[in-house]
Amino acid sequence: NTKYQKLAFAHEEFEDKIYNFIEKAETCEKKINTMEQKEVNSDLYLSNFPEKPDTKIVCENLSQLLKIPRKNIKSAYTFPLSRKPPAQSSPQHSHIQKTFSVVIKLSDENTKIEALKAKKAKGIIKLEQLVPGIAAKFKDISIPTLARLTKFNNAVASRLIKARIEKKVDMFQLRNGLFRFKPLA
Repeated sequence: NTKYQKLAFAHEEFEDKIYNFIEKAETCEKKINTMEQKEVNSDLYLSNFPEKPDTKIVCENLSQLLKIPRKNIKSAYTFPLSRKPPAQSSPQHSHIQKTFSVVIKLSDENTKIEALKAKKAKGIIKLEQLVPGIAAKFKDISIPTLARLTKFNNAVASRLIKARIEKKVDMFQLRNGLFRFKPLA
């Protein structure tokens, strides 16, 4: 009986340690996500480029288009993005599509907010506006210009989009590093 009590006590201590460890890990994960999001809060994310663009030209034209002072653009880089077609697509369209994205690092979050307001007022940005002289077949391609999210926040947003499609959520938005959503009544 004494051995059983010692084992039970040791088991409880072990469970308490695991619970504390899980709590600390969750707290650290929240802090890391907040820090990562703060790091990308002043970035603009442009996607859907059919060819790798020259980031200097894109920055220059976006600066003029959205009236962003050129000094407020710190840097930019591009990367390829491969997209698999949906499973139900026909075999002739089943090849992997490759597009390019551009991340533009702005001086601060206020500059990004002003740029997004200007983009909203201006409407759709076409590829030709950012990359003049692009091949005629690409001229009408729209270039989404968005705020950038961390991998974690992208995952949350994709789940909320799926919930909205399934009519479980009415709306959602990211505010101050936290997602707000309104479930359907």
